[in-house]
Amino acid sequence: MTTIIRLIVIAVYLTPILGVLAALTYPYQASICNLGLVISTVEDDFPGTKGLFRAQDFVKKSKFQGYLLMLMLILLNILIYLAFYVISTDDDDQIGHITRFAFLLVATVLFCLTIFFNNIVSTLLYLELKSGYHLVHNVACTGS
Repeated sequence: MTTIIRLIVIAVYLTPILGVLAALTYPYQASICNLGLVISTVEDDFPGTKGLFRAQDFVKKSKFQGYLLMLMLILLNILIYLAFYVISTDDDDQIGHITRFAFLLVATVLFCLTIFFNNIVSTLLYLELKSGYHLVHNVACTGS
């Protein structure tokens, strides 16, 4: 019985640490998944998991460019989500139903635009990394 209690205590202490690690690694994993989706769609030679492995190589070689870009996009999404949440859960009847509907409509359009913008940024990041990869690969092959 004491072993179970010790395991529970250890789990309670490890949960916040794992949460912080998950929050720090989420932008990295999200950038790999977004780039993997772009690579799988654009490149015929890299379907599915091959696209994810190529995206992982690109993100490793980009020196945190994809990580920081994804972090900024996530922070932008959080701001829009907070505005959406505050407006949708407001119990105050001072703003009317039509005003609340208009705010929620604007927040929904902003959500859609950020998702669209996220996909465009991922595509442009892939094209940037691909051109840099070919430039480095050609210089290494020719020696000039």
